[in-house]
Amino acid sequence: MGIFKTASLWNAVQLVLILFVVFDLVYLRYLSFGSGEGISSYIVLALVVVAAGLVTAYFKMKQTNKQSFIPALFFMVVVTVLEWVPVLKTNDEGWLYFMLFPLLVCNAYQLLVLSKLIEISQKELASKRGRKQTPAKGKMKAGQLGKGS
Repeated sequence: MGIFKTASLWNAVQLVLILFVVFDLVYLRYLSFGSGEGISSYIVLALVVVAAGLVTAYFKMKQTNKQSFIPALFFMVVVTVLEWVPVLKTNDEGWLYFMLFPLLVCNAYQLLVLSKLIEISQKELASKRGRKQTPAKGKMKAGQLGKGS
């Protein structure tokens, strides 16, 4: 865990970062681009990101364990917004949605498939290690060269 002594402390830090990113997504974009229009469209966009994060984190929790909910939510909200920053700077509505939905789908897919890929990788690694430990019939072990001829 590094500098954090407990998982609950790291989860609390992740929650604070999620709140900070959502606040920035709404308020700072409104200050930069919201001349004369309401803040509701900025709130709705942030709610879409948070809702997608909550749904994905719920399925990730059901797939693995309860402790994975907050890290999954963190990934879906914070990482998606960070990947979305170049488009957020332009504030072109077409590009906002054009980039948001593929980012949400790809990040959700990565998050939900990750545990399956790790499981497959661990099985392959274990089978490779098992084959290395048992020598094949008819072959000499290391150090047997020239013995018994």
